[in-house]
Amino acid sequence: MKKMIAAFIILVFALVVVTMVVSYYKFRKSLPKTTGEIKVEGLRENVEIYRDDNGVPHIYAQNDDDLYFSLGFAIAQDRLWQLELVRRLVNGRLSEILGDTTVSVDEFFLTIGFKRIAGEIYVQLSEESKAVARAYTQGINHFIDTHGDKYPVEFMLLNFEPEPWRPEDCIAVSRLMAWELSLAWYVELLAGKLADKLGRTRANELFGDYWSDWPNIVNSKLGRFDLDPIRKLQEQIAGLTGSTLSGQGSNNWVISGAKSASGKPILANDPHLVLANPSRWYMVHLNAPGINAAGFAIPGTPAIVIGFNQRISWGITNVMNDDVDFFVVRTNRYDSTKYLANGTWEKMTAIIETIPVKGGEPKRVAIHLTKFGPIVNAIHPVGKKMEERVALRWTGQEFSDDIRAFYHLNRSGSWLEFRESVRGFKAPGANFVYEDVDGNIGYQCSGYIPIRASRSAAFPDRSGRDWRGFIPFEELPSSYNPTRAFLATANNRVASTGYPYYISHLWEPPSRIMRIRELLERDKAFSVDDFKAMQMDVRSPFAEFLLPHILPELKILADRAENFRRMYQFMQGWEMQVRGESVAAAIFHTFFSNFLRNTFADELGEDDFEEYVRFAALSYRTVRKVYERRLFHWFDDVNTEGNTETEENSVLRSWQDTAHELESKLGIDQIKWRWDLIHRVTFKHFMGKQPMIGRLLNVGPLPMGGGHTTINNGNYSLKDPYDCMVGPSMRMIVDMAQPGRA
Repeated sequence: MKKMIAAFIILVFALVVVTMVVSYYKFRKSLPKTTGEIKVEGLRENVEIYRDDNGVPHIYAQNDDDLYFSLGFAIAQDRLWQLELVRRLVNGRLSEILGDTTVSVDEFFLTIGFKRIAGEIYVQLSEESKAVARAYTQGINHFIDTHGDKYPVEFMLLNFEPEPWRPEDCIAVSRLMAWELSLAWYVELLAGKLADKLGRTRANELFGDYWSDWPNIVNSKLGRFDLDPIRKLQEQIAGLTGSTLSGQGSNNWVISGAKSASGKPILANDPHLVLANPSRWYMVHLNAPGINAAGFAIPGTPAIVIGFNQRISWGITNVMNDDVDFFVVRTNRYDSTKYLANGTWEKMTAIIETIPVKGGEPKRVAIHLTKFGPIVNAIHPVGKKMEERVALRWTGQEFSDDIRAFYHLNRSGSWLEFRESVRGFKAPGANFVYEDVDGNIGYQCSGYIPIRASRSAAFPDRSGRDWRGFIPFEELPSSYNPTRAFLATANNRVASTGYPYYISHLWEPPSRIMRIRELLERDKAFSVDDFKAMQMDVRSPFAEFLLPHILPELKILADRAENFRRMYQFMQGWEMQVRGESVAAAIFHTFFSNFLRNTFADELGEDDFEEYVRFAALSYRTVRKVYERRLFHWFDDVNTEGNTETEENSVLRSWQDTAHELESKLGIDQIKWRWDLIHRVTFKHFMGKQPMIGRLLNVGPLPMGGGHTTINNGNYSLKDPYDCMVGPSMRMIVDMAQPGRA
């Protein structure tokens, strides 16, 4: 018997060892080839790809076709699973490999129309852009065709093979990034619903204006900003050449040489995106005649999106422009396929899409299109509950040649060339900051920003009147060599209240831009190391604002009970630094979560409260406005008849809830209430929800500091706190004293 047990244990051990060896071999086999030579049919000339110590590819080609073919090949080497996943996502084909669990996701993407939009845009692209997209996809497909036995492990786990890329897929992927940075989808229908429930005045307090004394990026009462020096430069170039030029939550800032230790401009950028494995960015260096640029590409798009060359560097943040409107469609009482648009009865176009489902029957989806866009009731959490039909109008539905824009941006060498390049970038709206070797700095707002009919843009449109066009590029906010010697953006309001066009009501709360400006306005010469420290800064101006309003109630509780006395000591001595090891940071953020619920959930109702806090910026802005404008009616609990609760009641209750929550999560010893014990980040793989696979493919959980209102951003869901989901997806600093390096 003992021999049988021993033999069984040996057999099991042997099977485990064999499985581990095979799995390891599979992993190793899928790693990219980084040495030697590959013979490729279709290249016009030799291409060299060097990998540096961090694995970043440096691609040297002799012509554009070979360069973009090689970029596609290199990205497929490193990110084939990511490429296949995003291609299936935008084309509504996840269920083909994942089964019925993703049918609703496929229906969403088919209804919004990424595949449809990409096809319409591709036929209108410049021949230059089509050539780039074709070469790039040929590079991806060559890797797929020649590495069938070396695909990444995800293909083995799901038992399928990648399909060829089409040039149109590059357009769809770029529109995906634009959609992810579009925020009105989560806000506008809810705003309309709450306006019906609470009245327009109360709804405006939740969704409306950005407080006028909060910082803007540029200040002017005109649509044109600092354009006289630009026109002079254009005239000079025209005189010399006989021609004229034609035409993403985050931080970025740039200083001129007047404020830098090197005497040259320095630029910093850190876009805030969902933190995942693999990364949303792909670091690469491209070198060919006319281009020597490096930086960050998006897998699936053939360009460096944020980066630098030997003459300029540029960074991007999200304008937060209101690029989505919901049109409540009035249908004909005798023919429901007809609707009113701009005073005329139009007929909807119906299309049928089929979703292949692994292990199940295909699902047919009927999509109805209007001049405003698709009817979206079936895919919107609020729209599903509405009797009226709602159409989606989105700037991403419009034509733009973004490939051409970035092709020329990567090759730009001056402010004028830079502006002409970003003129063509339309979706999403972007805050570009700029620097060059000649010592110039600049800012340019770019993208489609709708000019609307007379309406309140925060709420659904019932007028049936379409947009009247878009703000002309020449009238978008811009600044060139400002006298204050720096420019900074942090998703804050772009232009001052005198600007003649509506841009948005979706700005982030002002804390990050306040802190960035506070640091940049110091009388010192900044170095790259100073900018590194700034990007890691975790001081919260929002906490600094709110704490004096809420500490008196904690003092009342501290006089009654020992646990609150200790909490009060931590908060009284806090320097507003949201460090990972900070107890006060944990207490403050837990308080804020409870405070939101105790203040707003009674009026909004549980479901609508959950939807409201989905876009965290609104919550932080609204709490500031409640105190700055003394909108204390929000503190009354509408569920208690005959009583009128005050701000003190809500704050006291929130402190009590905070103590209970932290004690239940972390114990009664408050010295152990570290922020990074509840605020952690996991870089999640798409398949990482399954426990066994998650241990293999996820990275984390890891302790993390920062929060919504710190430069070093650590956003978490206010619906399900406190694990970090969004943060700096990359960080870049470029000192023009060393052009071509970062």
